[in-house]
Order: sequence, then C-alpha cells, then structure tokens
Amino acid sequence: MEESTSKNRWAGVNRYLTALYGRPMESTDLLRGLGFGEASIAMLRMEHQEEFAERVVVGLHAQFLDSHNGDRLFYVITHFYGLDGEAPWLAEEIAAALKITPTRVRQIRTRAMRRHKSVQEVGRLEEILRDAADGCLDAP
Repeated sequence: MEESTSKNRWAGVNRYLTALYGRPMESTDLLRGLGFGEASIAMLRMEHQEEFAERVVVGLHAQFLDSHNGDRLFYVITHFYGLDGEAPWLAEEIAAALKITPTRVRQIRTRAMRRHKSVQEVGRLEEILRDAADGCLDAP
C-alpha cells in the first residue's frame, strides 16, 4: 500500500471515530486516553501508520461481523468514511454499487453507527485500538 493510501486510511479511521463520538476525535486522542505516551503515538504515526490503520480496520470488520448483516454494514461504513484508504464515497455511489437507494444507504449507516455507540461496543473499539497499537509497537 502506498504512503498516501495509508494516510487516507488513517484519516478514514479518524472520520469514523468523529462520527461515532459525535465530536472531533482522532485515534491519537483515544490512544492518549488509553495511556499511550506521545513517543509511542509518534512512532505509530511515523513508522507504523499503514500497519496500525490496517489492524484497526481488520478489528472493526470483526466487530461488524458480530452484527446482523455485518458485511453489508461494514461495506457501507468502509466506503462512506474511506476506511479502505480511498476517498469517501457519497451515499449515491454506495447505493449504485449495492443497487439500493441512497436513503437506504443512509439508514444502514445510521443503524451501524447507533449499534456501535453502546458502552460495550465503544469498549470493544478501544480494545481494538489498544491491540493494534500494542501489536505495532511490540513488533520487531
């Protein structure tokens, strides 16, 4: 994956977090809250950006798969927020790909976000971020 794609994927994760928390939020903010120091966060951004973003997206995918219609929910969230490293898609573009209406895409996105705002799911998200960071920082 090229550097701009990994930066875009990192940005996609941050767009998703901002939507989930309902306020500006970045993975670095959550990592600080989880006890990671500035040096560790800088190392993630400078040396492990691609790997970290990939680990987070894989963890999110697993989290979505626990939901009814998880693959569809994840597809919509991935493309709407750019978790795949590409530019975020409009609801109309996702609708065309899935052969549904843009309104249905918005409903799916709303349902996915509502499900993942629960205390339990936010706890799982924080665990995903912690595991992704630990996995990158502990790697040789």
